[in-house]
Amino acid sequence: MTTPADIAQFIQHWRDSTLTERSGSHSHFNELCDLLEIVKPSVADPQGEWFTFEKGVNYSALKGEACGCTRTILRRHRAPR
Repeated sequence: MTTPADIAQFIQHWRDSTLTERSGSHSHFNELCDLLEIVKPSVADPQGEWFTFEKGVNYSALKGEACGCTRTILRRHRAPR
C-alpha cells in the first residue's frame, strides 16, 4: 500500500531530477505505476500493442490530421502532453 511518505519521496525524487523529459519520462511513468500500484506497460503488454510508450498513431483516420506519435497509450486513452 502506498503511504504518504512514498508519495513525498516520489515527488522529491522527481523534483530534484535533472533529466530531460525524453530521458526521464519512461522511468518516471514506471515509478508512477509502482506508486499507484498498477502494472507497468512492459509487464501488462509485452508486445506493446495496447499499453506502451512512443506508439505511432494514425490520427488522420480519427480527426483528419497528420500521423503522429503518442507518448503513452493505454487502450484508447492517450496521456496528456
